[in-house]
Amino acid sequence: MTKPQIMGRLVRLVGPLWGVMALAIAAGIAGHLAAIAVPTLGVVAALSAAGVAGLPAYAGVVCAFAVAAVARGILHYLEQIANHYIAFKLLARIRHQVFAALRRLAPAKLSGRGAGDLISVITGDIELLEVFYAHTISPIVIALGVSVAVIALEFALHPVFGAIAAVAFAVVGIVAPVVASRASGASGKSFRDELGSLDAFAARRTELCPHMATKTSCNRCATHCYPPARQEQIRAVMRYAGPRMLLHHPIAAIRHLLGR
Repeated sequence: MTKPQIMGRLVRLVGPLWGVMALAIAAGIAGHLAAIAVPTLGVVAALSAAGVAGLPAYAGVVCAFAVAAVARGILHYLEQIANHYIAFKLLARIRHQVFAALRRLAPAKLSGRGAGDLISVITGDIELLEVFYAHTISPIVIALGVSVAVIALEFALHPVFGAIAAVAFAVVGIVAPVVASRASGASGKSFRDELGSLDAFAARRTELCPHMATKTSCNRCATHCYPPARQEQIRAVMRYAGPRMLLHHPIAAIRHLLGR
């Protein structure tokens, strides 16, 4: 299955939530335009206060500035809450479908799959879809809508301004992402394979550990079953995850540090 086909299937899962998606897109476009208006109106207000001719009255500009600033906050919140509502609803649906598929396949057709690969699919891979649904679909449409509006405004001021804006948006929004994606594709797949292998190794060692009923943490275990290479991988994971555990699960992290 090609990447466009995969993205098409993911987009179709939005299904009955398209109304919420439309709300997120509308709020996002309006919010970004309000964000652009804030510094623009600030400059206009400063020039009007300085007595530059041909500008609106200072009081009116300041009022518009305040409205744009407040609207930006409200619209941004509305966009984010709508996007994350869609994301978490769909994550729940996808997890349900994955577990239903596993029940149909288990155990015979899963014999060739490592436990770590299945753990990665059920946890990490599905969690990554939150980025797609909350931070990819509507932001792409929002970026397109805002770009068209800005280009139209710039073109109304002068065709050269519009052409410069169009080229700039194309480079930032199309060329740069494509180049970055192609440059990082191989490393991303390599990382995913290594993560699946480490998950499988850790799950298997936990399953076979004879001390699981009594021990607290692996660094206090009398039997060190991880070879040096795996130990270094776990150290790298904990260097990243350890400090964050204190933020997300402080009680569990403290108990782990105390060996309880």
